Amino acid sequence: MSVEGVRVVLVHDPYHIPDNWVNLLTELCGGVSPSLLSSGKADAELLRTMNPHRIVVVTPVAPEIYIDLMESIPILAAESALESFMQAFGGRCTAIAPEEENYLMHDGVGLWTGFSDPLEVAGYPSTAPDQSELPPVLVVTAWNDERVALALSHRQLPMVAWNLHPNDLGEKPGRELMLAFLEGIYLTDTPSGPPEV
Repeated sequence: MSVEGVRVVLVHDPYHIPDNWVNLLTELCGGVSPSLLSSGKADAELLRTMNPHRIVVVTPVAPEIYIDLMESIPILAAESALESFMQAFGGRCTAIAPEEENYLMHDGVGLWTGFSDPLEVAGYPSTAPDQSELPPVLVVTAWNDERVALALSHRQLPMVAWNLHPNDLGEKPGRELMLAFLEGIYLTDTPSGPPEV
């Protein structure tokens, strides 16, 4: 399954083009490769001129980019871009001890609609959002069995952040999650976050 006619800009590290992201996005966009933009050149004005339907950020960028674009272009911040995403809204990330395997639980709404719960996660991050200072405009939408945040969403706008690569969820769930973002499934319901302890 793929989406047609969706223009994607992939913002990447200046010294490395992430082939895994390029290949995944090309496959899911019907063979059309994403436009590539180095994070060192990325700013809101340039991104607007590229006229994308979606922006995928996989490396840190200036936090103001998220604020400048948040009402006009849906953005996914993934992997090492998570920290700049958090900074944009007044939050921060902290170092955590990585584990070899874990499970992801989710709130079952928005991008997570229809996914089994839990999902096995192959990789595990070394940093995570500091939930003690989580900005009020963000909500945790996926977490592990130690309640480390693995995904977040803006409460009103189509902006999401994942503390993982889709392939960490396995080929089928990872593709389906990425397709949900490309297809625009963001706010089908209000994100509820993890249950209270």
